[in-house]
Amino acid sequence: MRFLLGIRVAGLLTGALLGYALLPSASSGSGPGPLAAAIWLAAWTLVGFSLPPYLAVVPTRVISREFAALSGGQMAVTALAGLCGALLGLVLGLPLGNLPGVAGIFVTLLVNLCFGAGMAGLALTRSADLLQALGRPVSLRAKRSPAATGGLVLDTSALIDGRIIEIIRLGLTDGRIAVSRASVDELRMLADDPARHDRGVRGQEMLMALRAMPRIRLEVPATSRASGRDADARILTLAATREAVLVTTDAALERAAVGAGVAVVNVHILADALLAVVSPGDRRRVHLTELGREPGQAIGHLPDGALLIVEGAADLVGEDVEVTISRFARTSGGRIVFARPSAPARR
Repeated sequence: MRFLLGIRVAGLLTGALLGYALLPSASSGSGPGPLAAAIWLAAWTLVGFSLPPYLAVVPTRVISREFAALSGGQMAVTALAGLCGALLGLVLGLPLGNLPGVAGIFVTLLVNLCFGAGMAGLALTRSADLLQALGRPVSLRAKRSPAATGGLVLDTSALIDGRIIEIIRLGLTDGRIAVSRASVDELRMLADDPARHDRGVRGQEMLMALRAMPRIRLEVPATSRASGRDADARILTLAATREAVLVTTDAALERAAVGAGVAVVNVHILADALLAVVSPGDRRRVHLTELGREPGQAIGHLPDGALLIVEGAADLVGEDVEVTISRFARTSGGRIVFARPSAPARR
């Protein structure tokens, strides 16, 4: 607060001095009257008092928040790109320096600023790709920042899936939950799409259920808005900045999080870990509901919901059959159990 007040006072004095310096001289015969001069100085003083926080403090806070989640390598790439952009702008802006008056200086500085900021922004959004191309490991996790709060970050797929909500309801988390603004926007777009309306509505209902839970502190940071590929980058940055665990069912986002050094939990894997333990050789009685993809296969489900594929049981679809577990397979969608009929199938 004192720092902000100091910035305003310095701006006030600067505005007053600048207004006085720009005030037309009365000796030239065209100087303003006392009232006009007072209004002129008051206007410059007000501008000097009001603008500095928005020109210095606010941009500094935004830049600090964006850089808090970057590693040293990403910061170095961004700074180097900004320097190269400024030098390129200087070379290209030299001919513009010959413009008459202050226009030459102003245009040259503007070109330098645009090239420097543009190159730095481009490098910032693609710093991870640049470091990977150089063979450097990429990590979004930097020094612990004031924004680091821990907890969970839920992406769109985890909200639509909904199973993590029941785990949160049981009180197995510390109650700190964050959802990216990009995920909220994506749920709204899904709900507006007739073909994917149900998925979007389900995700929104899960979000409303989170808001209604006692002892849950749900946050939707306004700075995490993005779309497309950048939406995943925003979600990863949000999880890294908060030093939180990312919860998802998206296998591609899970791999990206592992590569970026962000803690991640796939809901499918978590659900598999909570399934009842079955071992090869165990016998279970199941109801076969439909034919499988491969010839001779039939499909059923174990009591815990795990998908069961019974080989050599195509003729038993629609019946309750005793099967013997033979093997398992783990996919991005969860665990698949394979079995054979304990008794030979009818021919």
